[in-house]
Amino acid sequence: MNKLNLLISTLTVLLFIIVGLTESKVISGNHYRSQSNWNFIDKFAMTLDSHVTIDIEFVKGDMSSVLLYSDKHWDYIIKNDQLTCQELESMAEAKIDNGSPYNENYPIPIYQQRARYWYVVFSNCIAPADKMDRTHLGKYSITMENRGDKLNRVISADEQFTPHMSIIALIVLFAVFIVSVHSISVQTNLGYRSEVMKLFTSAVVLKMVSLLILIGYYAEYYAQDTNLDNLKLASNCVDIFARSVFGLVLLLLSQGFNVSTMSPSLFPRVLTSAFFLVYLVYSLAASIFYDCLAKLYRVQHYYIDTAIGYPILGVVGCMFIYFIFSTFHTRSQQLDATRRKLLCMVGCIFSLWFFCYPAATIISHFVADTVRFRSVTCFNQITETLFYMIFSGLFVGCSSNKFIHIFNPISTHTNDKLKTLDI
Repeated sequence: MNKLNLLISTLTVLLFIIVGLTESKVISGNHYRSQSNWNFIDKFAMTLDSHVTIDIEFVKGDMSSVLLYSDKHWDYIIKNDQLTCQELESMAEAKIDNGSPYNENYPIPIYQQRARYWYVVFSNCIAPADKMDRTHLGKYSITMENRGDKLNRVISADEQFTPHMSIIALIVLFAVFIVSVHSISVQTNLGYRSEVMKLFTSAVVLKMVSLLILIGYYAEYYAQDTNLDNLKLASNCVDIFARSVFGLVLLLLSQGFNVSTMSPSLFPRVLTSAFFLVYLVYSLAASIFYDCLAKLYRVQHYYIDTAIGYPILGVVGCMFIYFIFSTFHTRSQQLDATRRKLLCMVGCIFSLWFFCYPAATIISHFVADTVRFRSVTCFNQITETLFYMIFSGLFVGCSSNKFIHIFNPISTHTNDKLKTLDI
């Protein structure tokens, strides 16, 4: 309990620190002549009540412009490489150059009927592009501010509420971790096998690490460090590892691993290992590949809701069928009523875990771009945390829990001891 209080206090302090760091998103840096006349800088999803402030120092005679594009034309722009610089400039919703009043730190109001992405681009259609010319053309600072509390005001609209949910999920998972460690300790003291609970605890730890990386991403984001895409990718990769391990736990438990009086044969073990490796390797490859593609085309989708990600749903579907078959096949072989009840509960409850994958994909497919990331992320965090809580609750180490006593003994000579011990 003291450790839980310490974590809550630490996260509360972190929350107040990152809230106090800034009240708006600032994109800043130095502008140089580059090998292209049209250069993408960054993007930001704006809510209805929002504004952009441009503060840029142009060198004398510089003909560069800062262009603001909404998502109205962006898909067309990135898919048409033949557009000229002048055509690209003509599609911009706002243009700021040496003759614009907005370069003197005036806010630019954003008029829109819905939340939408805005893209920042530097262009110079007059001067010829030169790969060798790195002339310094000035400094720029672009301030973007959304509506909402201090956390939501700074971040892009498609990520709002994600930091809040991540912190809450981390606190809950830390409590789940404490319960799981206690259950392992009880099982070990009573001489029961605890491999399943140890594997589940490792999944919880991986999920916590994923959330810590994501929270670290937002902490650095509030500190105005914009080169953080790799942190978000790292968080997703660790999360995939956690999901893979938890899926492995469910498949092993469905075969009666540690709880059945009959050990699973070689074939089910090999098939379970194959499911684990295929899901883990392919999901990691799809996530990394999509991340590279998203950076190239400046778009953001749920990686499973893509052509390369759809096979993951097929793998999960096969795992679900195998999980249901194994669970009820193992249940039919048990004579003990408590074991039969446990396997029935596992099959009924955790079959829903597999349905979370198509559910998240459907959410991603049909919601607007400006809420896709936060909708999918919050949905996954809520469902994963809920299933982890249920799993740890099934095997919590307390005297009233009958399921803690159905685990197989570590060795046969401890059977008499197990009959006399109670928690």
